Amino acid sequence: MSCKAIISIALLWVLLANVDIGSTISLIRRVNFQSFAIVIAVLTLCNCASAYRWYLVLIELKQHFRLGTTVRLVFIGVFFNQVLPSSIGGDAIRTYYLSKHEVSLTTATTSVLIDRLSGLIGMSLLTAFGILVLLLFDASIELLMISVLLSSGGLIGTFLILNIHKFPQYSWIPSFIEHARTFSRASKSLLFSRAGVRVTGCSVIAQLLTIFSFIVIGHTLDIALSPAIWFAIVPQMLMATILPISFAGWGVREGVLVFALAYYSVGTEEALAASIIFGIAQIIRSLPGGLVWLLRDRKEPPKSPPVNLNVT
Repeated sequence: MSCKAIISIALLWVLLANVDIGSTISLIRRVNFQSFAIVIAVLTLCNCASAYRWYLVLIELKQHFRLGTTVRLVFIGVFFNQVLPSSIGGDAIRTYYLSKHEVSLTTATTSVLIDRLSGLIGMSLLTAFGILVLLLFDASIELLMISVLLSSGGLIGTFLILNIHKFPQYSWIPSFIEHARTFSRASKSLLFSRAGVRVTGCSVIAQLLTIFSFIVIGHTLDIALSPAIWFAIVPQMLMATILPISFAGWGVREGVLVFALAYYSVGTEEALAASIIFGIAQIIRSLPGGLVWLLRDRKEPPKSPPVNLNVT
């Protein structure tokens, strides 16, 4: 945790050392309450889309919970994503509380991992599609190379995860690989089904909502960029923040946004302000999850009766 905090602080220090801090603060103050409230509301909808995605995954794993339960657990997970060094912390919290609902630890872990994998798939698809947008807007070769690297990394990683169960078996391979094989089979079976289309659709919707939040921020800061450019750049930024090298994405998010927007004549102060505003909005949208965690009932509502979605 300390290493990630140090990296985030170092990255932010480098950025702040090369900008007019006064101008950046003035830009942040320019954001009006209505626009900021819209951004927080949109990011909250992202939580809801993620919760519904996890709800669908759980149903496919024959674990029938009320949607409200998954919403509460996702909000709690989002809160811990902000206060712990990486999103893995929020996933661990979700797994822990789900296992307290008469769900085996293996099933709880599998559901959370499939949920995260579907999010990676949605992000990778949008990043790949963003490459086409960048080509239409005559992006620099450097920006295109980074986009290709991030997109291919996500897609290749997804392919490997979904095909671990096909790898040769050797006696010297650690036992945890067998758990990975089981997860690989379950993921492929679910994500390549009709239900998997809806699960991936929820991931795409969550990413599109995040992109829209940046469009709102950019409009408020008078950043002259078309929605298409935001559509191409934001998924890259989100993909980069997945790397477990920073505290809640701070520093990496700002660096990617400053680098990418510079090719479209957006000043460092404007790009940095947009990223900081987004980061603050993320913290605020996570606070309800902290409140839910503090005030949670000792006994959660029981699982709902099985739901037949007629999904094959």
